[in-house]
Amino acid sequence: MASTLLFTAPGLLSQALISSLTSSSSSRSINVLVEDGSPHPRPVFAQSQSLSLISLQDYRPTSLRSAFEGVDIVIHETPSMHPSEEEIGKSVIDAARQAGVSHFILCTSLHPFRMKLNPGMIK
Repeated sequence: MASTLLFTAPGLLSQALISSLTSSSSSRSINVLVEDGSPHPRPVFAQSQSLSLISLQDYRPTSLRSAFEGVDIVIHETPSMHPSEEEIGKSVIDAARQAGVSHFILCTSLHPFRMKLNPGMIK
């Protein structure tokens, strides 16, 4: 059975994807990472046998390593407005590589040219 790991900030995109995946007839298991101590409210999802919430202490590679075991697909929604957004993204990508993840989907508001932008500057 393939496993989908959805790294959540949590964000609206993550919540919509989880709702869609849990309501489908797919046999995939869905693991959702939730950061302990996050200022954001903990996400609430409809009960599903295919859904597991995994608590994450921090974004260091040692914390991420076990969460990525046996995962085939990662959907990483970066925690927007987080002061360490870029470093978190790099840690998640490295953990996915080390775990042999076959598909990685990055959803971010970081500028592709890696310019330092103030949040809302382009709106």
